[in-house]
This record gives sequence, C-alpha cells and structure tokens, in this order.
Amino acid sequence: MKLNINIDAETKEPEIMITTAQMTEEVNRVVDFVSRLDDAPTIISGIREDKVELLDPDHIVKIYAEDSKVFTQTDNGTYQIRLRHMKRKKDWITVSL
Repeated sequence: MKLNINIDAETKEPEIMITTAQMTEEVNRVVDFVSRLDDAPTIISGIREDKVELLDPDHIVKIYAEDSKVFTQTDNGTYQIRLRHMKRKKDWITVSL
C-alpha cells in the first residue's frame, strides 16, 4: 500500500482519499480505523507510588520532562507517564526529550 500526503495551504479540512482497484480486507481496515478516530477516547495512565491509575485528560494541568522521564500534573497530584505524544480532541500536546 502506498501513502501520499499532499500539503495544501488552501485546504480547509483534511481529506482522505483511497484509490484502489477493488475493496480488500486491507482497505476495509483502513476505512474502519479512520472512521473511528474522532470517536476514540483518550486514555492516559499515570504511575504514582508504584500504582497505575487512569487519568482524565480534562484534569491535566501540565506535562513536563525531568531526568529523562515524562510527568503530568493533575488536579489530584503528579504522575509519571509513558506517553511521548498525546492527541486531544482539538489540539496536540507533544513532549520531547
């Protein structure tokens, strides 16, 4: 499968176009994956005091790197996270070390 990305400053909304001779299982999987992107919940797990907890993205105050580890500060405290990139509904939060 080939992937082409066309950057066009005039484009108002991203568009995905699939060109294929016939519908295949591979094409169906791509269509299914893309159609679920907006509906997928963001699940973030954080580690605090050797316990893993699920974190609500709406309660994250900040994300920062310290000593080659990534941490998040929430309303309930500080957690170490393993994420490097996290997609939120309308924006991207990127943490790079």
